[in-house]
Amino acid sequence: MATKFSKFGFRFVPLVNEDYGLSCNLDILMFRREQPGRIVMQGEDIDIRIKTLFDALCMPVSQDEIGTPEQGEDPFFCLLESDTMIDEVHVITDCLLLPAKSDREGKHVLLLIGVELKIVNPEIAYLEFAMH
Repeated sequence: MATKFSKFGFRFVPLVNEDYGLSCNLDILMFRREQPGRIVMQGEDIDIRIKTLFDALCMPVSQDEIGTPEQGEDPFFCLLESDTMIDEVHVITDCLLLPAKSDREGKHVLLLIGVELKIVNPEIAYLEFAMH
């Protein structure tokens, strides 16, 4: 499977991909250091944060997005072939109550992500999983 999804000289294994006839829904619980109701205070708007998350869950689009792999990072496992595989997103934000140990950590968020796989093409999904 990793050979099928090779890009930029690297091999990837996306769980949700078109070849398997799958898509997904995401339920995201985002704990952040802003006070409740202040989605747009520190850092970036929530839509920018969610787009950054989608990019992190997907195979890279350009070679600039790939660093140097460490030992054991071949292949790279990722959730999505592309963000077009996402059908629904639900986001709930809340206040992160853990104290920040540094200024850098003060900008971190904690995410809990639930993924619901959906079969969008039953014939492809059955054949791909039956063959492996």
